[in-house]
Amino acid sequence: MTGINYEHRREWVENRLFMLAEVYSVLIYAYAVMSNHLHVVLKTDASAAAGWSDEEVASR
Repeated sequence: MTGINYEHRREWVENRLFMLAEVYSVLIYAYAVMSNHLHVVLKTDASAAAGWSDEEVASR
């Protein structure tokens, strides 16, 4: 072990996870940010994406 603490990255990972879930229209049911990896249980929200225009899909 290096002894370097990367705990400050946990908040960044959580924020990024929620931002990406919104962009890609997925529902996050559970998640766990570990020290060296993460676990995510999610589901595609097809009903939300169904209302997107072709341009919105391309921009996402």
